[in-house]
Amino acid sequence: MIALRNIARKKTRSILTAFGAAVGIMILSTLISVSEGIKGQIEDAIQIYQIDLAVQSKSASSPFGSRVSAADYESLSDIEGIENVSSLVIGAVKTSWSSYFVIMGIAPVEVFTERLNILEGSMLGAGKPEILLGRIAAEAADAGVGGRLTLSEHEEYGVTGIYTSGSNMLDNAAVLNITDAQRILKRQGFVNLALVRLARGASLGDVADRIETRLPGLSVVRSGDFAGQISWIQVADTSAWAISLIALIGSCIVVMNTLVMAVSERTKEIGILMAIGWSRARIMRTIIWESLIICFIGGLLGNLLGVILLWGLQFVHPAGLWLWISASGVPRIVLMSMGISLLLGALSSLYPAFLSTRLLPAEALRRE
Repeated sequence: MIALRNIARKKTRSILTAFGAAVGIMILSTLISVSEGIKGQIEDAIQIYQIDLAVQSKSASSPFGSRVSAADYESLSDIEGIENVSSLVIGAVKTSWSSYFVIMGIAPVEVFTERLNILEGSMLGAGKPEILLGRIAAEAADAGVGGRLTLSEHEEYGVTGIYTSGSNMLDNAAVLNITDAQRILKRQGFVNLALVRLARGASLGDVADRIETRLPGLSVVRSGDFAGQISWIQVADTSAWAISLIALIGSCIVVMNTLVMAVSERTKEIGILMAIGWSRARIMRTIIWESLIICFIGGLLGNLLGVILLWGLQFVHPAGLWLWISASGVPRIVLMSMGISLLLGALSSLYPAFLSTRLLPAEALRRE
């Protein structure tokens, strides 16, 4: 194939150009993987605990800033179509083993606790200064069942159990009695979220409408849409695509510059091809194929580098970022980024291919 032969002529330049395309694809695949991992971790947690609706205050941009009063929380149980409601207080504290340690407060008697998968020990006891540690948190704090931890204001909590959920985010957190969490996080008198499970046959839309009509200060989010409604996740998602777009534009310029140089160097050759009967369309296809091949190789390299970078993030644990990384969406992201790399190749070839059609055979043959 002529396109492959042309690429092989200047091996070093072709390799460097492919790496230029690979950088853009690497940034794209890495940032999107982290962004998707954030949403995936939250969606997985919602599915694990079989939550149909999440209720928070209408003005809140995230669960951390939500305030559902005790009166509104109690009123939810009386709404038709709701089987049960569980409360959740959530926030973060600074500890000796983590600068951002998430704690969750629950009522031991509520249905939500039934979904906690206890690996060792037992559930929290009502009214006792006890704590459940996620599997990852227990390793980070070097604590086991029967040990004691200090979270805030020199308050010690006995480790009564270790749980796992399959979500890195939840497994690096701790569960306390709701009154303890409210005191530590200074959220007495309200909860962050009300987690609703519907009665069999109840309509999500109807129940959501009833809640928002009866309790206008609350906002209802379906479990599958919950992650997308959190403002800082939306910001992270938008930022990932914005940075990726800038990187891809840079890669496009690199590939385009290489192809313009190639067309300039092969002016006389192009003139000969046109003189022996090659059409301008065929010459354009050759340039486009060169760009597609280079960017395809760049896509493969970029995805490989992205996977290595994600693995590195998990290995070095930078500020807990690795907790948000999920491998579940990587195959889909790889396919998407390979498609974008081919689109990058097509766009990069447009101007060089257009230049090749502007050449006149007689002038091209005289070019040295």
